[in-house]
Amino acid sequence: MKYLLLLITFITLSFSNPIEMRTNSLKEQNFQMALKYAIGVEVQKDETKAFHLFHKAARMGHLEATYLMGVSFDQGRGVKVQKTLAKYWFKLAAKQGHKQAQFRLNQLNQSTKRARYTYALR
Repeated sequence: MKYLLLLITFITLSFSNPIEMRTNSLKEQNFQMALKYAIGVEVQKDETKAFHLFHKAARMGHLEATYLMGVSFDQGRGVKVQKTLAKYWFKLAAKQGHKQAQFRLNQLNQSTKRARYTYALR
């Protein structure tokens, strides 16, 4: 039975795209390392390093990393607060179905509308 499972695993991996598997593994490694730096688990907390690793993973297509790029720009975690870039990253994640990104994007759009309205009343 053990050998049958090994054979099935080997055949499955043989027909998988090794470049795609390596890319998926690398984006997940970048994301996991970014989380460690963001939280300070097993390494000293460093939000700038976390940001750069989230960025690498997001560019590789990691959905949660894409969302956390928006959070980073929205809250100034590892970078200067930049609402325009926060919207950009939230929008990318929202288009891929990330519910929290959709919510945060809506919040940012609403706050922008309120700010414009308040400015116009002055």
